[in-house]
Amino acid sequence: MKNKINNLLLEEGFRYFSEMSYEAYLPYQEKIECSDLTYVMLCAYDEEYPYLVKKVRNGLVITGVDTKFEAFCVIIPLEQEELPFIYEEMAALFQRLGISMRLGTMSEQYMRLLEHHPLTEKISFQEERSDYVYDIGEYLDLEGGKNARKRRDLNKIKSEYDNICVKTIQDFQMEKETILNVMDKWCEGYDCDLCQYGCERKIIEKILNSDLINELYGAVLYIENRPEMFAIAQIINDTCYLYFKKSVGRIQGLFYYFEYEFLQPLKNLRYVNFEEDMGLPGLREYKRRRHPVKMIDKYDIQIRGMKEIRNRKKGRSPEDEKDGCLERAIGEDETFIIKLWQEAFHDSETYIRKFLDAHRNTEADGNRVFLWKEHGLCRAMLFAIPAKIKEMGRLKNARYLYAIATEKEYRGNKYLSQMLPELKKIFGEECILFLVPEPGIIPYYESLGFIGQRALPGFLLRREMRDKAEVMAASEGLMLKKIIDAFEYCSLRNANLADRDYVIWDEHEISWALYDISMAQGAAYVVECEYGKYLLAGIRKENGKESCFQVIETTLPGQLLEEVKMELMDRLECTELMQQELFYMVEQGKTRRELYLSLVLNG
Repeated sequence: MKNKINNLLLEEGFRYFSEMSYEAYLPYQEKIECSDLTYVMLCAYDEEYPYLVKKVRNGLVITGVDTKFEAFCVIIPLEQEELPFIYEEMAALFQRLGISMRLGTMSEQYMRLLEHHPLTEKISFQEERSDYVYDIGEYLDLEGGKNARKRRDLNKIKSEYDNICVKTIQDFQMEKETILNVMDKWCEGYDCDLCQYGCERKIIEKILNSDLINELYGAVLYIENRPEMFAIAQIINDTCYLYFKKSVGRIQGLFYYFEYEFLQPLKNLRYVNFEEDMGLPGLREYKRRRHPVKMIDKYDIQIRGMKEIRNRKKGRSPEDEKDGCLERAIGEDETFIIKLWQEAFHDSETYIRKFLDAHRNTEADGNRVFLWKEHGLCRAMLFAIPAKIKEMGRLKNARYLYAIATEKEYRGNKYLSQMLPELKKIFGEECILFLVPEPGIIPYYESLGFIGQRALPGFLLRREMRDKAEVMAASEGLMLKKIIDAFEYCSLRNANLADRDYVIWDEHEISWALYDISMAQGAAYVVECEYGKYLLAGIRKENGKESCFQVIETTLPGQLLEEVKMELMDRLECTELMQQELFYMVEQGKTRRELYLSLVLNG
């Protein structure tokens, strides 16, 4: 896909970005604010999104293909009056070449110039792509109550570490090995699959091996003469653009100490740009807590006429695309699925690919992942996993919905409400089941026709309550053994739940459940006491010195679980044992309320 688009554009006078010198790009760099469009960053990520450039009228057009294999272009006019004319010329070119293209990384100033243009079909804004910009004077200010946390961080580090210093990099060639060593140690504690824009280690090494090191500003933090943290930045006009900042460990207070020392030599500048937060909750909280003076928002513009190009490539008419459509995923959709899954659930690519392998083109069921496509582009997904419901002693087929997600910028478009009727057509009278992740979204799912079946009896027991609780005789002689065999898992479920309504999984699905909980630092156990053998499965969550075992399934009756939970906490070495889930379902063609139990229900 990338090569095909690039070949078409090369024939139209575009050239590889790598052929453009730093000096030739400088006039355009003066016109941008966001760090994505500095020459250093364009060079750094040139292999991930093979950029092409072309001078058009009095401006520069940069094109690339993103991780979703969607083509985009960026327009940087030297005079903003030229922007609409360049926009029109590029839109005509893309139409003629049959390339579906969007306008990307558009500043708010330029977006306002084009928002009412006849060629503009839709404007999108993604909060996680906004750059955080701080006033350097304010960032270094330690006076007053609002800066108490800064003072506390600085004092903490100074009191705990006698031999600590931040050294400005005078020669990047001399410090290259130091920087890469810190980067290697950082990589050891990080999942490479979470690098959204390519391998940062390779990107940093690429910059350090280029002539661009003469344009950079940086520093390294040492503790006991051991490199602990580094930063690589660039000064453009009155702003320091902080491109990379990596630390070996997570020492509380160290980040602000480093930033304070890093910015001291730059206090005559006005701003520092800390780039975007990528939607990561911890990073977003940290950057917001530092009180940015402004946010540099970036917009995408969907160009009118691109929809027809996509329709032609998919063999669809405009009428087919009017309301979108539900389709089973195919091989070329895998990139979208992985990216959306990571965005919504933050799992590693390794984990996602294993799940896809387990549910792709099964012999009896086909591909279990369904995509909602609008204008030929993927917008949302869900998995429909086969299961059975035991109802009054009879089995009936069901579909368990899993990994339901929509692209951030398209949430609120009610795609699920459009997907459900299509799923009903496909699966007929099968029940559609769904596990509600949090109570706050229940009204939404009720509006879609889901019927609330039962709130599970949740409990939360802390260690300090132990002295007040009675541990009954049932816990004496209690045994706990890990389950590694799917057949044993299934047998325990069926033996203990035979007289109740519950969701039944086959050995294949149970095998996945065992793998799933082990990936989440959890496990399944046989609980054996004087009353018999029972199943207990869950995941472990650590919070500092506290640990919690969250039960996702158990066949222990509620009363018995209350009797043995203290002993279980000891055996599981956790300070909390908790279970708090809700299960919802849609009953096809019926209005009566039935009671069904999900994989997490304890009876």
